[in-house]
Amino acid sequence: MLSGGLDSTILSYYLRPRCTRLRGIYADYGQMNSIRARSAVNRLGVALNMPIEYLDLSGMVKSFIGFLPPPYDDNLVMLCETHGHGISLGISQIQPQFFAVTSVCATYAMSIGSSTLVSGYNLTDLTEDASRYKNIAEINGSIGSCLSVEGKPPFTISMPLSKLTKAQVIQLGHGLNVPLPDTWSCWADTPRHCGECPGCDSRKRAFEASELGDSTVYLDRVQHVRPIGS
Repeated sequence: MLSGGLDSTILSYYLRPRCTRLRGIYADYGQMNSIRARSAVNRLGVALNMPIEYLDLSGMVKSFIGFLPPPYDDNLVMLCETHGHGISLGISQIQPQFFAVTSVCATYAMSIGSSTLVSGYNLTDLTEDASRYKNIAEINGSIGSCLSVEGKPPFTISMPLSKLTKAQVIQLGHGLNVPLPDTWSCWADTPRHCGECPGCDSRKRAFEASELGDSTVYLDRVQHVRPIGS
């Protein structure tokens, strides 16, 4: 399950030589950064010669719009969108929406003959944003049970990076020669990482903790050159 970000990209590089039938799944659920994220996923597929399945769930944002308090717009849904705009929602409102994407991706994976869906959640995600990922193991297990068919291997949702911090994931990617600047973490639809959203903040902190240089170009760090003659 791909997002275009650091974790799923690094995990793909790790799994590629270990899996003979590795396929990527990218779900566009209407998120603001969908164009940038999909571009990163495209580059990943080409680099690893890995087939990518694209799921168009873009109507999901508007489907859940009624759960949001005003003010809102078409993009303000899912936890990653609402937090970016300063809106706080309770876990009872978020969990069904957040895991809807996982459920659809898992159903699609099962339908094309896969027995495992792999996601890139890391230890930092699971601990720093515990309310967002509350009971994730149990929920993934329930989804897997629902999709398991008698006479076939049980369907599972795996999180291989769940014991590694995000900084350790970056170190793993560095050791695998992953082109980390080609990944996309920003929640905004900007030409470069904005440097200010939670996605960019998490990326900056992880690189700093990894003690590896961060070559990401952030808009909040770009020095604007004055026009000649001004």
